[in-house]
Amino acid sequence: MIKNIFALVFVALIGVSSPLRAMPIQYTLSQFTGIGGSVLNGSITVDDQDMDGLVVRTEITAWDFTSTGSVAFSFLSGSGSSVDCARFSARACFSIGANSLISGGPATGLNDAVFFDPISTANVWFMPTSLTSIDILWSEGPVNYDIVTASHGGQGLSVASAATIPEPSSLALMVIGLAMFFGIAAKRPGTPQLSPA
Repeated sequence: MIKNIFALVFVALIGVSSPLRAMPIQYTLSQFTGIGGSVLNGSITVDDQDMDGLVVRTEITAWDFTSTGSVAFSFLSGSGSSVDCARFSARACFSIGANSLISGGPATGLNDAVFFDPISTANVWFMPTSLTSIDILWSEGPVNYDIVTASHGGQGLSVASAATIPEPSSLALMVIGLAMFFGIAAKRPGTPQLSPA
């Protein structure tokens, strides 16, 4: 019985001592169709390290965008790719909703556009244009671009939906904890033990 108590205390200590931190979340971009007929798809991965629900530039860890139609390109983070946001104030790039990434609205402010690859030939911009609307613009080169304006009623536009990416260390701790729990449950008092003859 005392062994079981020590084992349970050990499992609890593992859970308490592991750092509580947000997991990176990959948001799948809503499909946007521009006025020129091009279609923008992609994803944005966010690691809200301070868990405040506001995403600053350094918390945007990866992205992948593809456009088809008259404006055609594909680019992803890394290899010289960059993101810039909150140029005009210290506010966040995006805010995090219940299950979505939100652009515009009270948390991010009116003038805070988010630019993916602003100096590259292909880029994507999320630009709040009023307190109730946002422009999503994507381009390939200086003159070939498409745009869509979306209204959001002042609360911000949900531009992507979430799919959690578990961290390997979190998964390992969970597996260890479950294995120990089931191991303790299997050796509970009253279970007959086989002894060698």
